[in-house]
Amino acid sequence: MRPEKLEIKTALQILKPVNEVFEAIVDPDKMSNYFISKSDGRIEKGKILNWEFPEFQGSWPVSILNVEPYKYISFSREGASGYQTQAEISLLCSILSGLYLRQDLCCQS
Repeated sequence: MRPEKLEIKTALQILKPVNEVFEAIVDPDKMSNYFISKSDGRIEKGKILNWEFPEFQGSWPVSILNVEPYKYISFSREGASGYQTQAEISLLCSILSGLYLRQDLCCQS
């Protein structure tokens, strides 16, 4: 039996200004240093981008659902066996402890 919905939530503290972290996510040249190996464009709302990963052959279309500069990014792609995967990245600032990056990943069949 396959689960109807799987959710994964993570959080990460980054001691960098929010604008640097945001740019490291939306700029394909910067993102290729730690996540993807190639993208055919910058993350912008409504775009469909093709991402390549260093550990896999081929590219995958990624639909950019929403972008709120310096606050929020969401995208979706087709996952394994017909699952639709949606990722939400929230950039949360705290004066006392710097920037928190929270990512929620949801998979649905």
